[in-house]
Amino acid sequence: MEPGSQVTVEVDQHKKVKKVKAHAAEAEGAIKSIDSAEQTVTISLEKGGEVTLGVTAETRIEVDDDERATFAALQVGQEIEAAFDVETQKAFKIEVEDDGDKDDEDEVKGAITAIDNGAKTVTIRAANGTEAALRITAVTELDLDGVGTFANLKTGMRMETDFNSATKELSKLEVKDDKRGKAEEEKSELEGAITSIDANAKTVTVRDKNGSGGTFKVVTGTRLDEVGAFGDLKTGTMVHAKFNDTTKELVRLKVQREEQKAELERIVTAINADAKTVTIRAQDDAETILKATARTEFKRKGAATLTDIKTGMQVEARFNPNTNDLVKLEVKD
Repeated sequence: MEPGSQVTVEVDQHKKVKKVKAHAAEAEGAIKSIDSAEQTVTISLEKGGEVTLGVTAETRIEVDDDERATFAALQVGQEIEAAFDVETQKAFKIEVEDDGDKDDEDEVKGAITAIDNGAKTVTIRAANGTEAALRITAVTELDLDGVGTFANLKTGMRMETDFNSATKELSKLEVKDDKRGKAEEEKSELEGAITSIDANAKTVTVRDKNGSGGTFKVVTGTRLDEVGAFGDLKTGTMVHAKFNDTTKELVRLKVQREEQKAELERIVTAINADAKTVTIRAQDDAETILKATARTEFKRKGAATLTDIKTGMQVEARFNPNTNDLVKLEVKD
């Protein structure tokens, strides 16, 4: 509950509070999104978090001293004060804060999430999650030190802007800490195994041997090396990922081709249960020690684990030549 909330307080015979029930509350913040179909507005609260309120025919909307404004007058990014019913989440009143003598000038700091070269617009996401699509005009002051021109702007870059809140036209666009952002983009790399793939979202989750990693998005400019297309990626595949640390968009994803030395039959000559290793001798008498991991696939009639492998068995092994970790061990009849 916030100051201004309307409540009912139930007390006992000793004047101690037994129950407090809120009926109405107030919210202050910026409009994050508007759903015209559902007639709702989502507000990013000044104190953190967000709330979605329904707008009805009884909701009083006040914009620029117009106390009879309609739902259509509400816009994303507007700073508002709202009073609403706690139980129904319906707004009694929505008042758009007046900019006073600011001449409709507003500012936003944040990262670029979208660029439209044709319309000359950039979409900036502020720290509170609100987004604003702002347009560059002939009078926009551009401070693009280290970037050069509008065409060189990229998603993820951090910006400071001044713009007309009514027309969304930029009066100033300034790149902040772009050199640091570029360095982060170049140095954000990860080597590990793909643990999951979301075909609809076009994302891959990559974890290194320590379990660290993240989920990264394949975009139009992503370079896929050693793999035909996104649809050819498989879980368990070892990859080297280079990505933008701000947007988590992949710059490059290179499949680490795991050497498959299964052309000749190989014989298990030793097993170390404690170290979880198997030693395999090829026909040329060369021996290789391979380590079983949690992701190793054992293929044999019936369920197979490392404990089922015996010396003398003929096997085919697929493994990572860089680490000698077993990817697949198949027992041959």
